[in-house]
Amino acid sequence: MTTETKQVAYASIYTLDGGELTTGLQTGAVCDEAIDTAYSMAEQRGEHVHLIDHDGEWLVGPAGECEEYTERRAGQLLTRPPRN
Repeated sequence: MTTETKQVAYASIYTLDGGELTTGLQTGAVCDEAIDTAYSMAEQRGEHVHLIDHDGEWLVGPAGECEEYTERRAGQLLTRPPRN
């Protein structure tokens, strides 16, 4: 099989437009630091964040939702009107 597996030593969190929020977090393989931080940042910012962790890329939302990251979905979230 020629499937390439991306190895991530540390997790990172970004805004949906690519801005770096934080890097160097322990991955989910070690503890819950990365996902807990992503949930907290999304809630504080009131918008989804992009988590890159040992097991993939995730869209983490302000209401506690988490779904697999796709560019199409990120684009939909990035271009929707802000909530009032």
